[in-house]
Formats: sequence, structure tokens, C-alpha cells
Amino acid sequence: MGTERRWRLVALLAIGILIGLVVAGTPAGAHVGGTVSHLWNTHLKPKADTRYANAVSGTDKAKNADEVDGLDSTRFARVVASGTATRDFDPIGSLDCTWFTINPAGVGDISDDVVLAVADNIPNGQVVVDTFQVNSTESFNIRLCNFLGASIDPAEATFFWIILRMP
Repeated sequence: MGTERRWRLVALLAIGILIGLVVAGTPAGAHVGGTVSHLWNTHLKPKADTRYANAVSGTDKAKNADEVDGLDSTRFARVVASGTATRDFDPIGSLDCTWFTINPAGVGDISDDVVLAVADNIPNGQVVVDTFQVNSTESFNIRLCNFLGASIDPAEATFFWIILRMP
């Protein structure tokens, strides 16, 4: 019985090796050109151009290359203006706010634009910084609000602002 078991093991190993050779050896027998340019120009580039680039015939441009998630790049927000303003504020009372107005030159009507502002020297937890429109359509306010239980005197701060316009 030991001999029969040994022959079964040898037969099983032989079958396993044969299957392994067929699986691993088949790709090795496939057509492989002699040069990299042959592989690229004959086998890879035609598939890449049609599957991935979706190229416009006769050009090197892809169809809809300027679209992201269905949005054409002309519909992305544009920076209309940006700048800085440095202010040294008077003390702000408890649960009170103070603000100053920015009049960006040559921007026009910003009533439908997005205005973002950040400060470089306002300690976290002291005040809240935000922007809001004023009665003019060509200016905006940067506001600091103190939500603490005591008056504070914020240090001089530089505010970096940007105006974004949707087309």
C-alpha cells in the first residue's frame, strides 16, 4: 500500500506541474515584438487611444477634456480679486462685534460672489471671523465677534481675502 500511495502522490504532483506549465507557459508563448516601439505602436497605443483618451480624430486632443464631472471648465468659479488688509482693533466687548469695510478696486458688483477671508494673528477661541455684504454692491465687511464672557483686545492682524465669481 505504501508503493501505491507514493505513485498517487507522484501522479498528483505531475498533474499539478503540468497544469502550472500550461497556465504559466501560455502567455510566454504569445507574440512579443522585438522592440519597445513595436509593442507601443502596434499593441498598446491603439488600445490606449480608443479606450482612455477618447481622442478626436485627426488631433492630439481628447473629447471633453475640459469637463470634470460633467462641468465644463468655463463654469468653474473664477478669482476676481484678492488682497490683504491689516487692522489693529480696539477692544471688543463681551458678546459684541466689530468690523471694517473692504472696497476692492475695479471688481464691480460682488453681490452674488463668494468672499472668503482668514486672519493670520487671531488666536483660536477669542473671536469668530466672517465676511458679509454691506449696502454697497462693490464692497464687503470683515467682521470679528467676541463670544467670550469678557472684553478682549485682539492683536493686530492681517486678513487675507479672495473673491470668487461663478459664471
